[in-house]
Amino acid sequence: MAKAAACVPVKGLPLEEAPAQTLKASVLVVEDEGSQRTFLERLLRQQGYACVCTASCEEGRQQFAKGRFALGLIDLGLPDGSGLSLIAEFAAQDPCLVPIVLTGDGSAEAIIGTMRAGAFDYLTKPVDATTLVAAIARGYSHHTVRQEREQYMALLLEEKAQLEARVKAATADIRQYATACETSNNRLRTLLSLTQLSASCSSDEMLMRATY
Repeated sequence: MAKAAACVPVKGLPLEEAPAQTLKASVLVVEDEGSQRTFLERLLRQQGYACVCTASCEEGRQQFAKGRFALGLIDLGLPDGSGLSLIAEFAAQDPCLVPIVLTGDGSAEAIIGTMRAGAFDYLTKPVDATTLVAAIARGYSHHTVRQEREQYMALLLEEKAQLEARVKAATADIRQYATACETSNNRLRTLLSLTQLSASCSSDEMLMRATY
């Protein structure tokens, strides 16, 4: 299959890498065409993202297993399989990863299948760099929202567990207190009975017989 032309650089923006301390997040690129990988890496670093580039499904899996990524720029036509399989695999392992497809296949079937698989965006080659930068920015914002949601859910689950533990402890204390109250009431009833008996019995012998 013939490769599409390389992406067009953003006009007026020199392809200079951002300083390491300003990098926003890491992006995994899975693209088998060398010039495309080079351009994507330079463009991503220009926009302030760290970047790991791979050329096949297997390389993509290996790099994905080594660390967390905010975005994935994934080609569909790879030498050892379809990038579509990577989208499902990555999503199952990290729901915060935002996959963006960058491919030369613009057929309706490919677009529909890819979006159903969970792709955030679908870009066909050759793509204008301005469009690509905008898609990456949207994807990164979506990743941030997903990440915050996951953090909030984790906090809610932690608070729920702590609340359940406190309720369980409080319930145990209430039951213990209720048992102590019942024991105390039984003692009081016994004392009251003894008091009433002692008033009606004229001797200790009669009191013992009435009690036992």
